[in-house]
Order: sequence, then C-alpha cells, then structure tokens
Amino acid sequence: MMPFNALYLAFIIVGVLSFACLIFSGDFIYKKSKKEKFRYYHNFPYEIDLELNKREKLPYRIFLIIYLISSFLPLSLIVSSYTIFSKYAPFYLITSLILIVPYFMYWILTILPAKFIRQHTLVFAIFLAMTFVVACLVSVLAFLLFGLDGSILHLLIGVFAVAIALFILIIAVNPKLKNWTKLETKVTKDGTKEIVRPKYFPLAYSQWLILLSLEATTILLYLTILSI
Repeated sequence: MMPFNALYLAFIIVGVLSFACLIFSGDFIYKKSKKEKFRYYHNFPYEIDLELNKREKLPYRIFLIIYLISSFLPLSLIVSSYTIFSKYAPFYLITSLILIVPYFMYWILTILPAKFIRQHTLVFAIFLAMTFVVACLVSVLAFLLFGLDGSILHLLIGVFAVAIALFILIIAVNPKLKNWTKLETKVTKDGTKEIVRPKYFPLAYSQWLILLSLEATTILLYLTILSI
C-alpha cells in the first residue's frame, strides 16, 4: 500500500480545485468584462484569453498555470515511489507520461483561435485522441489491479474509465463535429445579413466536454495510484 503523504493529498486537492477555479473564474471574469454570459455550448476556451485585457484575465491565467502543472503530479507520485508499484510500475509511468500530452494540447487550445482552422482542428484532434488513450489505459490498469486483488474500488475505476472512453468516442463520431465550420445567416433588425455561429457550436462544446473527460480520467488515475 502506498504510504499516506499529506503533501501528495494536498497536491491532488489543489489540482482538482484549480480545475474548478479555472472554469468558474473564466466564466465570472468574462461575464463581468463583456456584460454577457460565457456559454460553454457556444464559446471556445481561447475566447476567455483572447477577448479580455491582461489585468482582467490574470486570475484565470494563474488557475490555468496551476492546472497545467498539476498534470505532472501523477508522474511525480510514481517516480518518487516507483518500487511500490511492482510489475505495473512501467504501465503507470507510461500512462502518466501520456497524460501530460492532452493537458499541453488544451493549453494550445486556450491561445489558438479557431480562425486558424487546420491548426485548431489538428490540436483538438490530438487533444481528443490522447484523452481517449489515457482513459483506455486507466481502465486496463484498473482491471489488471482488480484481477490481482479483487478490490471493488479498482473494478469501479475500470468501469468509469470505460464509460469515459465511450463518451469520448460518441463525441468523436458526432456528425455535427465533422461540419463544425458550417455557420448560420442571421437577419438583423435593419435587414442586413450577418454570418454567425449556431447557438450550439459543435467544436466549442466538444472541447469543454473533452476537458471534463480529461479531469475525470485524471481523478481516476489518482485513485489507482493512491490505492496501491
């Protein structure tokens, strides 16, 4: 069993709280500055960073940095206690290394506008694919541990990880996502026509859903590490 370490627990709590603060601070700051609600089904992550001045978005950037740094926590836990993980240590190490990739892709999505269509789509595709891979790896790891010790916790982690992987697959095959560049024509009060995004914009809400999936998968990985 991995020895309890208050510092590890504190880091995990900070990582989870930084995610919550990242989401809510972005929403609050955007609403306060733009005088309109930030709509997660319509707006992209980069719009928080792009449309606000440096002073307004400072708290959001701080939480974003903490959140990105937290992606290294599973790796640091495994390296610092490598021998505890026995024959599954390499599996843990690979999963934790791969976990860093979708976090890095998300950071790029926070600064890369969608007007750069090819680059933005490529980064999102990697973000989605690597989050899916991590969810699959966590599920395999959890089921291997369940086969070893019969722990209900490991069984539940495996089931939830599979559910997340399936959820990501559903997002990936969404036909609306394939045609995300399709816009709508809106007629204004003075009779002129404007090209606008649909109310529910597939690429925008898909990025937020994958981010939620990544956070849930990271928490499941924490649980497998601490349950050893």
